[in-house]
Amino acid sequence: MTQPKPIKETYSVKQAWVTAALVLATSALFGLAVLPHIGEQHSAHTGSAAPEFSLPLAGDIEGSRWALSAYRGRVVVLDFWALWCKPCREQMPITERLARGRSKDVVVVGVNEGDPMADVEAFVAKQRPGYDVVSDADGEVAERYQVRGLPTLVVIDRSGRVSGFESGVVPYARLERLVDEAK
Repeated sequence: MTQPKPIKETYSVKQAWVTAALVLATSALFGLAVLPHIGEQHSAHTGSAAPEFSLPLAGDIEGSRWALSAYRGRVVVLDFWALWCKPCREQMPITERLARGRSKDVVVVGVNEGDPMADVEAFVAKQRPGYDVVSDADGEVAERYQVRGLPTLVVIDRSGRVSGFESGVVPYARLERLVDEAK
């Protein structure tokens, strides 16, 4: 019977320390550079001029359009949503409460993403939200605002700058704070 050959060490203690130091340095850089930004909900547009748009208005006279520029001087809340989105339906009564309670100084518009206009109009006729609803069927406006998930709320201040951007269901108190910060 032959003796097994001893395992040849190919890894020195110095190499182990260098590898450990590199792993620690990489972890520290990741922690400092990336982790503080995880969970942030903002758009590249936050603080900059809100992209202008005009979209067809649902449930109104055919051919009517809603244009952002018509509301300069007022705080505007854009609520990006879709019919298939359950969290969007949770957001709607919260957004509607804001629209009904602050109708003089705040304009709320629901921006539907990707659903056929006939379906959006049927929904609006049945649900009767307390704010205007427009159709962004091709998603162009959502892309310009860098919307990556639904629901997403975008708050635009009186001067036409994006002052708030939140994804997911936003509680009423948080939505009010975003609006107050936009004034």
